[in-house]
Amino acid sequence: MLTSGYDSKYENFSSNELIAKLQQDSSNTYILKSIWKELSNVIPLVKAKSVETVGDVPLSDSVLFLTDLQHLAPSLKVLKIDDKDFFDEPASYPLISNKSKAIEARRKMTLINLTGTTAITRGVCFTIESNGIDYLIKEIQPYFDKADFVHVSNEVSFTKDCQCESGTLRFCSKEKNFKLLLDLHVNIVELTGNHNRDYGDAAFRTTLQWYKDHNIKTFGGGNTPEEANTPLVVTLKDSSRLGFIGFNEICPCGECADVKGECGANRYDTIKAKAILLKMRKELKCDYIISSVQFSEVDSYLPHAAQKKICDYLLKNGADMVYGSQAHQVQQVAFIKGKPVFYGLGNFLFDQMHRIGLRQAFFLQLYFYKGKLILARPVFTFYQNDRRLHIATTDERNAITKEIFSEKLLYELQ
Repeated sequence: MLTSGYDSKYENFSSNELIAKLQQDSSNTYILKSIWKELSNVIPLVKAKSVETVGDVPLSDSVLFLTDLQHLAPSLKVLKIDDKDFFDEPASYPLISNKSKAIEARRKMTLINLTGTTAITRGVCFTIESNGIDYLIKEIQPYFDKADFVHVSNEVSFTKDCQCESGTLRFCSKEKNFKLLLDLHVNIVELTGNHNRDYGDAAFRTTLQWYKDHNIKTFGGGNTPEEANTPLVVTLKDSSRLGFIGFNEICPCGECADVKGECGANRYDTIKAKAILLKMRKELKCDYIISSVQFSEVDSYLPHAAQKKICDYLLKNGADMVYGSQAHQVQQVAFIKGKPVFYGLGNFLFDQMHRIGLRQAFFLQLYFYKGKLILARPVFTFYQNDRRLHIATTDERNAITKEIFSEKLLYELQ
């Protein structure tokens, strides 16, 4: 597997380019020691430096590191060779010495699409009314057709009397637009959002039942405070256990389930968070834990102080990855002692377009293998004036990464 640093501009190497690099330049090329002998039968490794683990590689946007699946890490970017992506075409990937093993390994991987803020209301509602659901999601659909799990952080309940409205801050979704979730193969819904109770508790509880009726699992909210704080644990293809837990930092719209019998989102509390993370690891036997937080909103690519503090706390107390589900404004990415932090993924399906940062976003393709996250691949998106979610062009992607990728956050906090 050919990899580079998370923010690398490298995308693809031809086999000849890679061979030339390995024969002529040893300054920034590394190979995992345990695979040297096997890989040398496939490609000459004249100039590569041998290392024991990825932790021995001085990661940067220009480093090259040859490794195996066992030693992949989310802080690495996996590159194509001869336009072949291992995760799409494992048997055709040029560095593979045993095709049947590669195919079997890929078969045991689980792909999860993790997305940002979804609110099928206001402008999104008007777009669907005018052009249909297929029009809205046409460009992103192929990425979702092949995922094993699809997550959305849906902030709005579905109601019978919902109408498309402009400018309102009281959100609802039309019942017929539930089809959008089904068309994207959504099977995990996060409920930490601020607007799920905008149309009352009955609408929220009815929407919860709709999720259950369609075999969609939920976390981060529920019919009671206890249910809201119940982790979601899913079994992956390799029989490992992945846990999700979600919180809302300040509950600005009165959306949290705080008293007995109350429905809503799961309010963040340090003692509660520490206890549930411990339970997930010890009692629920989670191999990997993802924690989300609906943080207070900030119109900045930079996370605010509370975001950093809470993310650090969750990581220190058992979370393996943390992301902010609140962000309308896309935010920075960090790796803290190798653990990924995505402070804000931005808007996935929402209508805000009045600032460039609100149009920019990404969703994550998370690949799990043998109980751990081995790849966290961002897919960058951009809302253009046609109010349609587009896969970002090269220029649009570069504009996003310029703001959210920082060498200090990606490499110096390892």
